[in-house]
Amino acid sequence: MHLPYHYSRVPWGYFNGDLALSADLPANAETLRQAVIEVRQLMAYFRARGCRNFGLIGTSYGGWVGALLSFLEPDFRFITLLQPIVDIEHAIWESPASSVIRKTLRARGIPRGASQRHAHLTSPLHGLPLCDIERVLIIGGAVDAITPPSTLKMLVEAWPGAQYVEVSQGHFGYAAMGEALRQIDRFL
Repeated sequence: MHLPYHYSRVPWGYFNGDLALSADLPANAETLRQAVIEVRQLMAYFRARGCRNFGLIGTSYGGWVGALLSFLEPDFRFITLLQPIVDIEHAIWESPASSVIRKTLRARGIPRGASQRHAHLTSPLHGLPLCDIERVLIIGGAVDAITPPSTLKMLVEAWPGAQYVEVSQGHFGYAAMGEALRQIDRFL
């Protein structure tokens, strides 16, 4: 499905994902919340029609949403997160994709660390999936500067039993999805 501000849900004049993570930190939280709500609504729709088992593959922002969703929904047979946003401080203050966000925050007098006090509400590092954690696979890109392997390894440590696989790519590429599809068979 297309999450808020992605693909078919991008307002005219913006690029895919531009508005999902911006210098408007409260709007970021609302967008994230809306995405989790919408996926839960879709799952409820399928449950009402007899579906009881789900699988999840989420990439980048979708991986972030999927990680948070896993704290609320126990019916996943597997969860595969491809380079999910894990550390919002890194995503804002260190990621090369966030230079405009940093500039805007600094211009507004918002210092590095301002979002840290809310991390327990938005970071996958502050919760555990309700499904069997051994059915969670996290895939990282060896040269990913947006979600570096070090942040994903922190998630694996926070989720004991989750597995980590690293592929040779940056944040965007086909190697991670190919690996995800190869790994799914072991969860079915």
